[in-house]
Amino acid sequence: MAIDIVLDIGSQNVVACIPGKGVVFREPSLVVYDVATKEVVAIGENGLRMLSEDPGSLAAKRPVEGGAIADMGALGSLTRLVLRGCGVARLNRARVLTCISPSSSSLERRAVRDALRRSGASSVRFVSEAVAASISAGISIDDAMGAMVVDAGAGKTCVSAVSLGGIIDYEEIRVGGDYMDGAIRTFLRQDRGIIVSSRVSAEIRLMVGSATDTPAHEAVEVMGRDASSGRQVTVVVKSADIYAICLEVLNMIFDAVAGCIAKIPPELAYDLTARGLLLIGGIAKMDGFAGWIGRKLDLAVAVPGDPQTCIVEGGARLLQITDHSRDLFEQVAMRCE
Repeated sequence: MAIDIVLDIGSQNVVACIPGKGVVFREPSLVVYDVATKEVVAIGENGLRMLSEDPGSLAAKRPVEGGAIADMGALGSLTRLVLRGCGVARLNRARVLTCISPSSSSLERRAVRDALRRSGASSVRFVSEAVAASISAGISIDDAMGAMVVDAGAGKTCVSAVSLGGIIDYEEIRVGGDYMDGAIRTFLRQDRGIIVSSRVSAEIRLMVGSATDTPAHEAVEVMGRDASSGRQVTVVVKSADIYAICLEVLNMIFDAVAGCIAKIPPELAYDLTARGLLLIGGIAKMDGFAGWIGRKLDLAVAVPGDPQTCIVEGGARLLQITDHSRDLFEQVAMRCE
């Protein structure tokens, strides 16, 4: 008997949801392999743990980078783990609804479809991430009133105008949490002479990254390596140290939102004054960001309880509300020809 699974494969995490059960899988989008043998040795959380405990001859690949497929082999390894984690087996296959960016090409969709079918999916359909997120926020797919979803994730930021269960227009930039983390690492090396890992720079962003100059947390203590001596050192990083870095990235996101608003029909732009923006993705949780962008745009900004799982939760809701209406599902979901 086939089961329904909603899947969101991001640059940082992969999340899966089963209608009626909720989120059943959430792990890093990471595949670790042995450099010498090229064999996959771990995936997800296990891979992160192996890299931190004993990296040795191990290396890591991310199947998705900047919102686009970067490694097909790693994608196949990851999808096999996800579907097994959701209970898919040889005699228990899955119908998979995959949430994708509006910029994804038919070639990328075919690659995802092929990887999922080899991993145990009996069928694969696609839905735009913004449409799924809007459904999660309670916006009906037959609602003609315009809505805007700002998905500020790890590898990219996608701003989408949604109406009647479809994408009216969108703006996408390859800027997100990974970009901010890289800027933090560059700052620490150039200004403090300290080298930190990508994991540590992400911790710094999450702990003291802020859209305001009065942050919730003023400083964090982290471990790095002295660039001159190579010795392990502990340094204190203050929010004020990286405020300018955060602001640079957030201004890029603001420009993308303003650009999308400028492209959509005036009546849909007017709808935003009543409905506001839906802010999702990892950066949505940054201290002060929602209030900051809301003030700059003079719009209300809503952030879901978990801005990193609302996409798959909306996809699961889509499957439930269209269970007895195939035409309605076809209106929103996309095939991979």
